[in-house]
This record gives sequence, structure tokens and C-alpha cells, in this order.
Amino acid sequence: MATIEETTKRGLCVSCGSCKAVCPTEAITYLFQDGIFVPSINKEKCINCSKCFEVCPGIEVNYTYLHKKYSDKIPSDFFKGNSIASYIVVTKNENILLNSSSGGFITSLIESLLAKKEYDSAFLLKYDDFDGLPAFLERVTDHKKVKEYSKSKYIPANIEKAIKYILTNRRNKVIMVLVPCHVHALLKLIEKEKLNRDNYFIIGLFCYKTLIIIFMNIIIKNMVVLIDLIIEIKRKRDGQEIQNYILMKKANLLVGMKECF
Repeated sequence: MATIEETTKRGLCVSCGSCKAVCPTEAITYLFQDGIFVPSINKEKCINCSKCFEVCPGIEVNYTYLHKKYSDKIPSDFFKGNSIASYIVVTKNENILLNSSSGGFITSLIESLLAKKEYDSAFLLKYDDFDGLPAFLERVTDHKKVKEYSKSKYIPANIEKAIKYILTNRRNKVIMVLVPCHVHALLKLIEKEKLNRDNYFIIGLFCYKTLIIIFMNIIIKNMVVLIDLIIEIKRKRDGQEIQNYILMKKANLLVGMKECF
């Protein structure tokens, strides 16, 4: 039976944590490798059930199957997919807007849904500095705390806690803010475990490359700069290309980030 090792051997792991969440014998741990957390299997505990492999979003994506199952038709462009309508939205809440990086709509929406008790909780990412652990999506139940999880984080996020929660609380309605690989893993899980798809409000984010966790280490290693010159890391759109750059006290320095994605 295939295991998650097939994914790691091919370099296709997206560091989502779904494999560890579904392992019935807790045979999977994380190994920090090349800037991301990849799964490592304890062969003595592994029972070769293949559950880890079955939910893995990195090993393959069957676009035809996904569109047939979750939409009315197969789109002419698989990358654009099917859409009902498109809008540009900004929150009316000025406090949320000032603390947001992309208009604050998602924060306002989740805050409202939790306040009205329409959903049990939301799994959101709150990340400050690397502490040697994966960046887990955390469960939030208090609508007043949603603002603490606002703004974009350009790092690999881990949905292990979210998957474990919905597996042990199958009737609860949950909001999840996910990138495409997370969504793919969740849809596989819903089908495999026969979960009720209507219980999960999936807010999907566009994903265009992701910084590895050791981004700053690579930058500092390859550049002669003083640490106290760095103010913050930002993202800048140059035509159609989004570049990551470091804002410094004396200049904006654009750097090539191929090594960091």
C-alpha cells in the first residue's frame, strides 16, 4: 500500500499536515527540511493503511474528476475554473480595514458569521515569528478575536488541527480559510470519511508561490546587509509578477526569490 513517502520522495509535499492528522497510529512526525515541515513515518508504528496517501493533495490533482463532482460543468480553462460572478469588495468596518492587507472583507465576514452563531468556529492562521513549529491554523470561537488573525501570511500553513477537529466533531459547522492545496486535501477527506460537505464553509485564497519559513535566513546568508537596516518584508506587483522585497531604511531592495519558494 502506498504511503506519504511517495509524495516526499518526489519532492511534492506542500507541508499541509493532512497526512499526520488522519494517521490512526500516530506514526507520522514532522521533519524540518529545506525550509518546510515534511512528514516522516515511524515504520514500527505504520500499519500501511494508506490513509495518509489518500488525503495528500501534493501527489496528484485530477481536475476533471473535481470539476465533475463539485461543479455543473467542466470548464474550458482548468486554471480559471467555473465562477458565478466576480466582485471587488472592501469592508465597511474602518478598524478592520486599517488592520488588513487585502480589504478586510474575509475578516468582517467571519466575524459576522461567528457573532450570529451560524458557525461553531473558524480555523485561521495567526503567525508572528518562527518558533521551530509548523504554522498551524488555530480554532477561533470568539468573533471578537477574529481581527487578531487578519492580514496575509506568506508561509506554508498547516491544517492538521483543523482536520482532527472536524473528524471528532462531525456535526459542527466550521469556517476554514484555505489555499488550494488545503482545499484539495479537505475535499479528499470529506469524500473518504463521508463527511457532510454542507457543514464546511471553505474560503479559498489565491496562491501564487509560497515563501519557505527560512526565507530571512537565506536572504541574510546571500546578502551583505546589517540586520538593523531591515524594517519589514513586503510584496510588490510588477506588471503581472508579484515580487517579494525587503523594505530598508535607505532603499527598497528587490531580490530574486527562486531559492525561497
